[in-house]
Amino acid sequence: MTIEHDRPGPAEAFGQPPRTGRFWFDFLAASSAIFISVVSLVVGIRGEQTQRGLLAANSWPFIQLSEDEGQDEAKLDVENAGVGPAKIMNFEVFYKGQPVDDARELLGKCCGLAATPAGQPPRPIEGFGYGEIFNNVLRPGEHIVALRLRKGAPSQDLYSRFAQEMPNLSFSICYCSVLGECWTANLRDLTQTATPSCPAAQHQFVDSPSL
Repeated sequence: MTIEHDRPGPAEAFGQPPRTGRFWFDFLAASSAIFISVVSLVVGIRGEQTQRGLLAANSWPFIQLSEDEGQDEAKLDVENAGVGPAKIMNFEVFYKGQPVDDARELLGKCCGLAATPAGQPPRPIEGFGYGEIFNNVLRPGEHIVALRLRKGAPSQDLYSRFAQEMPNLSFSICYCSVLGECWTANLRDLTQTATPSCPAAQHQFVDSPSL
């Protein structure tokens, strides 16, 4: 006795839909399946792009400068007005377009601070202070005092000159979001320029512990 087994045809063996034998019907069915697959792929890609855009918007930092000359002190604050943390990679300060490397050099150029005699340690400047900006992380709404000089003796003359010269200071900063998106800014306006990464600063404004 011969036992016959049902074997799948070529189309069924490869998971293809069975054919009706009607060319246009089969063609439309196959075309519809391809079209639905393409639409699903496009919708998936657009959805992923939308999610990435929302994530970037919810982690976008924006660093700006707050300049204040009050009755007791003159100061410059760097603050994060965005909605995401800012990783500050470099920070440069310029006086009348010329770079300065630290606060003592700045006060010497702008405000007549006497140079430290050779071989002697620099004397502290009463009432002057600033925070380290670069290599730091600013949370949304957080600020760091970049430069500050308090009014009063013995720094009254230094304070007056500093307050007068604040508009002649300019800045360059580069910072990144937690997603690795980076921007450069001058802190004097609302412009920020996207950059693939933060370049190395030529004149990083550094701490001066002796101040």
